[in-house]
Amino acid sequence: MSTYKTVLVAIDLEGGSEQVLEKTAALLNQDGLDAANGNNLTKLVIVNVGHFPMPTYAGVYGEGLYSAQELTVDFNSMRSHILPQLEDAASAHSLPGKNAKLEVVVEFGRPADLILDVAERESADLIVMGSHGKHGIRLILGSTANSVLHHAKCDVLAVRIDK
Repeated sequence: MSTYKTVLVAIDLEGGSEQVLEKTAALLNQDGLDAANGNNLTKLVIVNVGHFPMPTYAGVYGEGLYSAQELTVDFNSMRSHILPQLEDAASAHSLPGKNAKLEVVVEFGRPADLILDVAERESADLIVMGSHGKHGIRLILGSTANSVLHHAKCDVLAVRIDK
């Protein structure tokens, strides 16, 4: 029944990821998207996007301004620390199912842009992400969720994150 073959789940590790993963697992089970049930899901991509830490801006604005020689960031080390956490989180929710492939991705930069980039690169049919709306239009959707919703080339499910 479903046409979703690749589902991208965007989570952060600061809060709300459990709710997003629970909703994803429920969706896969409820709607029968799991390839183990003979349906279409072939790949589940979990992406985590971290903002650039302050030292990386030194490379953009000049190392003298922020003393970049003293402040270095090893993104590969950060990535290798985060990837197992994402894999464990997926496993704890029995994701992606028996026959679907799991891929975990860690990127650094502006979350909305990179979620959209990964979704396009992976040919995602559905993006599942949390929404932490706070005020204004963000009361309805968080700014990242709002940006993804308005620019995605596929369906987007925004999961309301309970406080």
